[in-house]
Amino acid sequence: MKKTIVIPLGAGAVVLAAWLGASVWVGQRAQAALQEFKDAPRANNSSLRLTQLKHEKGLFSAKGQAELTLELGCAADAGAGQVASVQIDYSMSHLLLPTSAARFEWKVTGLKDASKEIAAALKETGAFTGSGTVALNGAMRTDMNLREISTQQAGQALQIPASKGFLSINGQALAFGWKLDRVVSRGGGQAMEAKDIAVEMDLKNRHLGTGFIRLAAEKVSFGKGSLEGVSLRSEAVEKGDQIDFSITPAVRRFNAAGVDLSDLALEMALKGLDTRSVETLSQIYAASCGMQSLTADEGQKARDAAIKLLTRGLSLGVSKVSGKSADGAISGQLMVVLEPSKTGNPSLATQLKSDGKLEVTGNLVPAPQRELAVQMGVAVAKGTGLVSSFEYAAGLLKVNDRAQDASAFLAALTSADAQIQAAMAQWKPEQAKSAGSPASTPAAAAATQSGAVAAADPALARLDGRWYSDEWKYGYTLRAGVGIATVSNSPNFKPGDQIIFLKPAGQTRFVGEQVYKDGKFYPVSVSLMADGRLAFQGDRGVNWIMRRDD
Repeated sequence: MKKTIVIPLGAGAVVLAAWLGASVWVGQRAQAALQEFKDAPRANNSSLRLTQLKHEKGLFSAKGQAELTLELGCAADAGAGQVASVQIDYSMSHLLLPTSAARFEWKVTGLKDASKEIAAALKETGAFTGSGTVALNGAMRTDMNLREISTQQAGQALQIPASKGFLSINGQALAFGWKLDRVVSRGGGQAMEAKDIAVEMDLKNRHLGTGFIRLAAEKVSFGKGSLEGVSLRSEAVEKGDQIDFSITPAVRRFNAAGVDLSDLALEMALKGLDTRSVETLSQIYAASCGMQSLTADEGQKARDAAIKLLTRGLSLGVSKVSGKSADGAISGQLMVVLEPSKTGNPSLATQLKSDGKLEVTGNLVPAPQRELAVQMGVAVAKGTGLVSSFEYAAGLLKVNDRAQDASAFLAALTSADAQIQAAMAQWKPEQAKSAGSPASTPAAAAATQSGAVAAADPALARLDGRWYSDEWKYGYTLRAGVGIATVSNSPNFKPGDQIIFLKPAGQTRFVGEQVYKDGKFYPVSVSLMADGRLAFQGDRGVNWIMRRDD
């Protein structure tokens, strides 16, 4: 009988000892984690640092004081300085429970580098407090309470009623929320009242920034107007090895100075970015003080990341703009797309295409202005409204379905390519910089011709324009020695591709490379004839004539 009693008691003692021992270990681990946070090396980017720590550890509980400071990093603007440091008193119980590994409470006892009024308000006992738990898997959540803040001085006043929020961290995920019923600010002859304010943050990966952040207010009133349903949402979504960003400000209703508008929205998007390139550039940007002080290794890594970012393709622009009033509505979009590069090098002249549309309905535009816009070709009439649109691709520009001269725009893109190449060149490995001089590949030829743009070679400038071969039924637009296909006679290249690169060998003679029907580049020699046509002598004994097609 005694033996049967002793066994359960012994097992219970082992379990009790394990439980208490684990609770002590949790307390030791909490102290070590706080010390590691304090001793962590300074980051180059913005970071929250534990700058002071006084921790008193007990057997199953602990208490202490800490100071948290947000350091902006060297990439911040020179005048940004440092934000306020917060002093916190805390206590915790780390006796293991089935629902949590530890429970804690905290309160703000001081705020450095803040206004005297705000610092005094937060220093009041219980002004800003919180309590939370650490789960068995390490996830942390704290609820927060802020007492009313009310300050008044020499013509200025601020009133923020008591409010609540929360913060949770679980591995890479971070969530934050805060709600305020009302905020009133007065000063300088102006007044602002905001009601039902909400701040939401839900980051799936806080290091990469994927997730969303939203700031919203149900109503904002000013001295001469009001806004309803105001929101600003920023979102980043990772899709495979690419990431999309969007920022969307919106207003459900705007009323001021006799103007009443509704359903206002503007969505700005940046999509299809290579995730690893974004990470690399972000890290180097922070470490190099905003790309101001790069080492050679950092410069080469940034160059490689930027090239990959541009050559993989992306899109950016305003994906949506909208709004309504009693007189009509407005809607539109404007997008710029960089298609994937076929040469492995970025080229705005060949990769970029764009389109946009703006439609105004009803009587938003008065009749005289509407007629003037139609006469100037800026827009076309649609009922009592207007529609304006454009498309650009492969050196061709259409405005309201009418072809326009895009030579100046194409020249600007080619010039931009030259500047990009020059910026990239300074971070090429030394071996690559000293490699052979003549361009032996289309990519090298493109870089050579981009340099020619900067020099504005007069011989090449004589060839600028559209060219066509009646014999081979293909054509291209030449600009600064770079030819962009406009008509294709082969499945191996299409309009918009770079198919010819030329450099001057005299006033009327040129040499370079051109794509044949098999999609490969071959050497060519070109002569500008007296009648203005181009005579080509190509590899494999092929000769042909190109005429102007302007």
